[in-house]
Amino acid sequence: MKKYKCNCENIPIGSYDNQVALQAPIWSQKNRISVDSCLSPEIRYLWLCGVRTTGCCCGHNQLEPYIGVEPKSVNIMQKLGYELCEDDLSSSTHGLNFIPKSIKQISNGDNENANNNPSYNGGNNLVGYPAMAHTNDV
Repeated sequence: MKKYKCNCENIPIGSYDNQVALQAPIWSQKNRISVDSCLSPEIRYLWLCGVRTTGCCCGHNQLEPYIGVEPKSVNIMQKLGYELCEDDLSSSTHGLNFIPKSIKQISNGDNENANNNPSYNGGNNLVGYPAMAHTNDV
């Protein structure tokens, strides 16, 4: 399995300590949606592109990160150049999980400075996308 590096430090899986509450997109029945702060700019961008997400996790430097999307958003994700998560290579009526572009992939976990994800640039913004603020203010 590939290794990934996000901004989480000592955040256990299942913890909400590193989440921010974003104003929900108009298609959602919720007012706010909590997401890992590492993924918040990317999630907001995807919502602006019309992607309907079903969930996400940065992986907390322990698991493979993912962005889950509804079936009708799969084509948009593919057009945006997203890759499927390794364990999600088959089609599903519940949608699919994709690898976030804002989380750095590292080589075999031995070199945190290795950057195999061409869309990662230190978490400041996604390469090729408009700069997005890292704030709770949406």
